[in-house]
Amino acid sequence: MIDSLLGSSIGGVLYSIGRVFPFLVDVFSYLFSILSLLFIKTPFQTRREIAPNKLWIEIKEGLVWLWRQPLLRFVAILTFGFNLSTAGINLLVCYPKLPLKT
Repeated sequence: MIDSLLGSSIGGVLYSIGRVFPFLVDVFSYLFSILSLLFIKTPFQTRREIAPNKLWIEIKEGLVWLWRQPLLRFVAILTFGFNLSTAGINLLVCYPKLPLKT
């Protein structure tokens, strides 16, 4: 949230100093992130047992759980309908004037 409020302003100030400064600050922020990761002592990965794949059973369990949640079921159906009805809207931007056959 703070990034969306202050990011553009800070970027504008850095750009007003010089065109290269926003990019230099970005490079240094990534370098700082990499250096901070090097100081983490905890291992990132632990050994895990791989569960046997039962994809269709897991899909069924998920759908049964979703069906028992009235609010989430409503939102999922509403989102499905919205996505289904607006999926091709981006094509109108690519092809605003489709030729009509007469």
